[in-house]
Amino acid sequence: MKINLLAGLLFISLTALCQVASKSDTAKVMGPSVRNKAGQIIRAYAHFPQGPDSMQRYLKYHQIYPENAWNNNIQGTVTCQFIVNKDGMISDVRILKGVSLDIDSEAIRLVLSLPRFIPTTFNNKPQITSSVLHIPFVKPMICKDPDRPAEFPGGTPALMAYMKKMPYPKNTGNIIGKMAFNLIVADDGSVIYATTDKSFGVQYQSEIRKFFRAFPRLRPGYKNGEPVCTELDIPLNITTRH
Repeated sequence: MKINLLAGLLFISLTALCQVASKSDTAKVMGPSVRNKAGQIIRAYAHFPQGPDSMQRYLKYHQIYPENAWNNNIQGTVTCQFIVNKDGMISDVRILKGVSLDIDSEAIRLVLSLPRFIPTTFNNKPQITSSVLHIPFVKPMICKDPDRPAEFPGGTPALMAYMKKMPYPKNTGNIIGKMAFNLIVADDGSVIYATTDKSFGVQYQSEIRKFFRAFPRLRPGYKNGEPVCTELDIPLNITTRH
């Protein structure tokens, strides 16, 4: 779930797994690059294209807090290890330190969703790199009485038009009538949690969560002139679709 991430808890530590070295020769990376005495870069380590701050914003915007963990106040930091391949693509994600099954699964999804990295290079040749990423899952404080509530860009008409894209389960005949969605909107306008007042099976709930992951950035709520985390309720009339 998209969430307010703690900057001090989010960082990458990279370990070179260059083809010219065995695994026993790997060493901790202490900076973005290594230079020779002439100042020439001989090794540049894998990194997010726009830098660590941009990656932090990416994770914050794309994180969806798992429903069970949210409802049971499960919080913590997941430590993931993954491979950055020669082409910058990420693979082989595994959990080094987990929090819960659903939070760990969301952390893996987040890592796999990261844009292509700039790969490690050694003497201008791309190398395979192992990376460790710490992703905190912390429930934010929700402002219950904002001066201005969160809003979909374009207002209610635009929201209702967008909700028509929502996937429908196969048994639509069982859900005709009113349905309500409750969203938690972070102070950056991202949806960090979404739930419904009805349940139609695990598969449909998964589709709904994917739908809200792709939700456009909202206008956040404000309190005393500052953006805050707030709730947004969306009532919807469901009709049969064929």
